[in-house]
Amino acid sequence: MVSALGVIGATLNDLAVRDPAVVRAELDAWRPDLIVLAFGTNEGFDPFLDPFAYEALLRGQIAQLRTLAPRADILILGAPDAQRPEGGGTCGDEESLWRIPRELPLVRDVQRRVAADMGVAFWDWHARMGGDCSAHRLATAYEPLMRGDHVHFNSAGGDWIGQMLAEDLTAAWRARAVPAGAEE
Repeated sequence: MVSALGVIGATLNDLAVRDPAVVRAELDAWRPDLIVLAFGTNEGFDPFLDPFAYEALLRGQIAQLRTLAPRADILILGAPDAQRPEGGGTCGDEESLWRIPRELPLVRDVQRRVAADMGVAFWDWHARMGGDCSAHRLATAYEPLMRGDHVHFNSAGGDWIGQMLAEDLTAAWRARAVPAGAEE
């Protein structure tokens, strides 16, 4: 079963302010095997982001989830590539309106470092979709996979990136389930 608790526009702080008793009851009822944290894009668009505060918040939320669901694995989906249309283009030609927010790579770096330090899985969404400026390429392709906002995937793009995530999760599960040197 997959249960999405996401809210459009949410940040990690939205998870942090949820009533712990409610979160505990939900996790006790669901008994998840895997908790996926897919935050970071909205933080990456915040020009006032404090990366140190974000790191402390992320560490705290992982610690809380481990307490509330000790048997669940945790996966951080690193923030994907995205741009905003405000000039000073870093994507497209020199006249491009599309620019990668300065804070977005900072968020990704924090996520990657915290995942490594705390022993949680990290999926590099940014790399899997093609790296810097991939949102621009995917939004302006002949058959686009992202909406014109250069942030959100369209249906076809959601299927495309979702299939990559599913394949990577399956490969990781198989590698973990089969001891080194053993045959399936």
